[in-house]
Amino acid sequence: MQQFDKIYRKSGTLVVIYNLKLMLNGEPELDIKTNKEDILIAGVLEDLPERWSFRAYTSVLYFDPRMKIFIQSKRVQTKYLSYCLYRPRKYLYVTSAFKGVSKNEVKKAEVAVKIADQIVKEARFKINNSLQTGLSTAKDMLKKALEDAEIKQKILKEKEKELKKPKKFYLIFGVNIENRSQDGMFIYSNSRLIRMNEKVGPQLRTGSLLGAGVVGIVNIPLEIMEPSHNKQGFLNVKEYNHLLKIMGLYLVQYWKDTGFSNRNPMLFWNKFGYQSNTWLEKPLNSARYRRRQASEIPFIVQCGKCCPHAAGEGRCYLQSALSYTWW
Repeated sequence: MQQFDKIYRKSGTLVVIYNLKLMLNGEPELDIKTNKEDILIAGVLEDLPERWSFRAYTSVLYFDPRMKIFIQSKRVQTKYLSYCLYRPRKYLYVTSAFKGVSKNEVKKAEVAVKIADQIVKEARFKINNSLQTGLSTAKDMLKKALEDAEIKQKILKEKEKELKKPKKFYLIFGVNIENRSQDGMFIYSNSRLIRMNEKVGPQLRTGSLLGAGVVGIVNIPLEIMEPSHNKQGFLNVKEYNHLLKIMGLYLVQYWKDTGFSNRNPMLFWNKFGYQSNTWLEKPLNSARYRRRQASEIPFIVQCGKCCPHAAGEGRCYLQSALSYTWW
């Protein structure tokens, strides 16, 4: 019980990981020794740190981060991902294609109506077969059953109306000038990250510069698509693939709207410190290029003390005076 003393506030959550799977060398698959401020997946080193670093993963875990996260007693600097991109653009997408969740809700409501109707029938049967002494009780049961059946019918009609309504959500695109090789789509469900760095549209073609370096972000409400139990995918694979296809089309539109299609790609990346045609090569770390990057994306200061209205430990994002507009 003394382990819970690590929670220094009145409330909180302590996660204890035990009985770890061991690798062939006898070391656990989660590495807590290499980096004293992180938890790493042992033996995995690739260009996307979110896939092997727990600290990097939790920094982008939430679409709108509103709580403090500590790993190895060191606070995670979470990212408001949509404010970390060059030339962001937001698109409203309206569609009637995503009906899986609504159809399931209608089916559940239909079952509830059938059960309520059956209870009404049973209540009426009891009235017809009750003695005079139990008649008032049977009538009360029928009254409650009829009221419940009426409520269930109203819910069913609402669910059927919802099924016919088009669904709306926003698609956000921007360029990752800090590390161009870390591009792709970030798919959130109800503000929780489900899939990341998913390549779509022209990004799927090897060597294509169309859409290269672009990050897409979408936050799908639960009433549109339901995530799988392990939060690593979506239950309706067909609808998810349709979403990726749509994001690929909007990626091309974003490329045109921002004028990247008319630019020399090498000159564009050169001004941010990329001096090689090797796509995976990171930009030069000189002050000149760091200043250029900083002037094109907002500088956000995180505050963990002045957000009492937020659930749990709050977080404010204070944006600097640098110009930043959705256009």
